[in-house]
Amino acid sequence: MNNFTLRAISGFFYAIAVIGCILLSPATLAILMFVIAFFCAFEWARIHQASKASARGFGLYTGLFLSPFVTNLTPLQGAGIAALIALIWITHQLLTHGINALNKAKNLGLGILYIALPIYLFLLLAQSQHLASGLPHTPQAFNYLTWPGGGFMAPKPGPDFPEIWNAPNYLRGPVLLVFVLIWSSDTFAYLTGRAFGKNPLHAELSPKKTWEGFIGGTLLTAAVGSYLFWTFFNIHNIWQGAILGALMSVFGTAGDLFESALKREKGIKDSGKFLPGHGGALDRFDAFLFGCVLVWALAQIWPMTQSANAVGTIPF
Repeated sequence: MNNFTLRAISGFFYAIAVIGCILLSPATLAILMFVIAFFCAFEWARIHQASKASARGFGLYTGLFLSPFVTNLTPLQGAGIAALIALIWITHQLLTHGINALNKAKNLGLGILYIALPIYLFLLLAQSQHLASGLPHTPQAFNYLTWPGGGFMAPKPGPDFPEIWNAPNYLRGPVLLVFVLIWSSDTFAYLTGRAFGKNPLHAELSPKKTWEGFIGGTLLTAAVGSYLFWTFFNIHNIWQGAILGALMSVFGTAGDLFESALKREKGIKDSGKFLPGHGGALDRFDAFLFGCVLVWALAQIWPMTQSANAVGTIPF
């Protein structure tokens, strides 16, 4: 089996698993995000020469930032526990490794910013009461995903823990939108780059990426964003969908290049072996991590209006 076939098959099952976790319940989404955070953090630590035991510890530590989504801890309590553990760890490293502890502390901090923070913001995005304008302004288009030809998928009640997950606080729309736009950008950039690519986007960081692929991926992802807004979310402002799709493609590519720079610095090809044909978890979710920050930031900058069907409705 060649690498392209293996990549296609594993990618198909990966997409099914992600979509299934999102649609099934808030709990399965939280578990999925914990798995992603754990393996991304594990690979981050291994890339920075940590032992397997230390890398597993960092993976579990990163999961602490997601604890408010699967327990009754508040976000501040979860962050407080994580901060206390970080202080204890840094103190131990200083006493045992001296000045060498500084590099480890830098890697820890950057890893948290790169992995834990985006996934934390992504889970906040899935909870309507944490959005900038609050639950009363939540567009119904994001509580009920409408399908072409009629029909809808209503949100299922979340588990009793924690309260913030109980329907209708769980918004599947923004969650699915992030993944679909990232996948669209990757796919269209690859196809257009393969068909028309001649000029390298950044030969040092990613020799196979081309300006033609980047532009083609951005334009086609913008078209996907417009289509999704109009058809699935019933938000009749195609320009907002186009802008979101284009920005997701641009910053998703930036996330890809960031991870490529990390690998070039360390002299490795893949971050791990998380997904056959795709490499490691960081290889697969590099664009997703940047996309999470983008969508959450836009949700704060563009407050929602009262009606999901009104022209000019902001799609968050």
